[in-house]
Amino acid sequence: MLHKIRNQYTQFSRSEKIIADYFLKNSQEVINLSIHDLAAKIGTSSSSISRFVRKINDKSFAETKVDLAKNSMQENYKQSSEIISLADEFELLPSKLLSLINQSCNDIALLNPISLFTEAIDLLENADVVYFFGVGASSLIATDLQQKLIRIGKKCIYHHDSNFGVLNSTTTTSRDVVVAISYTGHTREVLIPVRRSKENGAKIITFTNESSNPLMKMGDVKLLIPDREKAESRISTMFSRYEQLYIIDILFLGLSKRIVKSPEKVINDYHTLLKQLKEK
Repeated sequence: MLHKIRNQYTQFSRSEKIIADYFLKNSQEVINLSIHDLAAKIGTSSSSISRFVRKINDKSFAETKVDLAKNSMQENYKQSSEIISLADEFELLPSKLLSLINQSCNDIALLNPISLFTEAIDLLENADVVYFFGVGASSLIATDLQQKLIRIGKKCIYHHDSNFGVLNSTTTTSRDVVVAISYTGHTREVLIPVRRSKENGAKIITFTNESSNPLMKMGDVKLLIPDREKAESRISTMFSRYEQLYIIDILFLGLSKRIVKSPEKVINDYHTLLKQLKEK
């Protein structure tokens, strides 16, 4: 979108250049504004902005904001390759890393409207049992959410061994929910048990990247992670961990607010049990 504006800039009318200048200088802000708020900031009409974006890329304003968000994500993840070079300026590393983590979480919010989180929380709240499927790095995310849900009284089943995962899927029912985690969405150890669970009638919540993939297609609620495969350095994949942890914390806190009448009692009961383990 932005490169099209730059390429066509000399052909714009005076009023179009005013809109173009705002897009070029404030693209991140445009993502978070409604068309009416943007018009008020620029000092033009909503219809003028609508005509402008149609002229540039033949899309609506809403579709244009999605394109801007995706471009922003790609640029931010390309910057992650700079982390390696920061070894020469180590004192800058903490602040740079914190900035990229913050942007990663912002990207999750852009990709996943709050309605998606609400749908996922609805499913988790009403589930008899929550099953988790994920291997490798995804197992860390599955384990973290499993432990959080158990603390607030949800029955959860997860096994790191993919063979047991397949066996677990045979026990799923229409009253259960599956949380399936695979960045690529092509992991066989996840696809096979999820497919069986879906056949059994279980509802499926998927964590995958935003590109179309087999796991996403099976999801009833599809939570998305930015696609970083085009990033210059594979070190950028470290940010998918932060993004997924951000997702599960939203799910956990949202679900806790609904089902935990007394958070203090839940925490005290949990610590009492842990204390018993340490007693001689």
